[in-house]
Amino acid sequence: MDFRMEVWEYYRKSLWRDGRTIIPLMFTDDANTDRERNWQLKHLTAFGAKKGQFPAGYNHNYNLRLLGPWREFHQKAAAASKTLFARGEFDNILLGQPWVKKNPSLVFYWGAIASLFYDIDYWNPQVNIIKQSKPFLEGLEFYNRHVSSLHNPSKAEYAFCAMHRMMDASDTETFPERIYGKATRLNMARYHKIIAEFASKGAKIGDEIKLWAGPIVCRKRKDDNDIGWMVDRGNFFKHLEQIDPETTSDAYWNVDTTIYGRFARAFKPATDSKMYFSLDKNFFNNAQQQKISLSITYKDTGTGSWELLYYNGQKMISAAKIKNTATDKWVKNVFTINDAVFAKALEKQSDFIIRYIGGDNTFFHLLDLKRE
Repeated sequence: MDFRMEVWEYYRKSLWRDGRTIIPLMFTDDANTDRERNWQLKHLTAFGAKKGQFPAGYNHNYNLRLLGPWREFHQKAAAASKTLFARGEFDNILLGQPWVKKNPSLVFYWGAIASLFYDIDYWNPQVNIIKQSKPFLEGLEFYNRHVSSLHNPSKAEYAFCAMHRMMDASDTETFPERIYGKATRLNMARYHKIIAEFASKGAKIGDEIKLWAGPIVCRKRKDDNDIGWMVDRGNFFKHLEQIDPETTSDAYWNVDTTIYGRFARAFKPATDSKMYFSLDKNFFNNAQQQKISLSITYKDTGTGSWELLYYNGQKMISAAKIKNTATDKWVKNVFTINDAVFAKALEKQSDFIIRYIGGDNTFFHLLDLKRE
């Protein structure tokens, strides 16, 4: 590390002119500590980070360990008015893994969503994905649409919340050791005891050998796992967050083999069940009425009914009531709202509520908001 930092200084001096770097430096960041990052913040005005783990699919072990320092680094850069960008790749090695080959479109799509969640500004898919883009088109379009809305919410055009849950075997608060066993990486009985509670909702172990593996080896799994070690536990989102997702909704896995069915959430089994969502306070940063469109992707199963609620500055309003028609297809319903006020004035300090009305339950995949 001493040698790396000495080389950085030579590069900095060579590429420095008129108080700024002519060609911004990029650093392999995952192994860096505050020492290296503080040097970058002190000496550079604009620089990049190569993130090897975050863009390579989704649900990899140890992502949770990397996320906290990465978020803190972004906050420090913003506070110091420094430009920090990140890149990473979805490469040919990943495309050749057994779990990816089973459904490349699905893995790529969720890789795009995860890369946005992790603030990857330059996501470099393997070149054949670009040349033969049809199976990967939805992932490419979703990433390209949202990538310019990363970082500063006041300048963002889009916000999204994708339903997602993983069980983390290192999580002793949700899964106490006295019930599930010792929280050690190699305790296979703990993994199986946890997953058994969610099997009725589709959660599974696809490759037991890779449950505890490190971040590189776990990418080589035979099939996907819905539990891991230090994996991200909740939704993937940007500027639009679900409030208390685990207490107000039920997570589901592998609802079907479509790209949307990999993860979903549905209403709790109660007559007054609701899901609550909050837009980042800085997205609009005022109490004026705003025009937005909100696309909600849900599975049209059964004949249940639900509605979208929002606040118009004076009271709660129903944007529309939806009655499912049992097509069993995923539907994107776009709600155009001309008078929304984002003041967190609804229940649980939310801006949107999806309320269960009656009948069969509904699976939800995505909320995708656009500033009009």
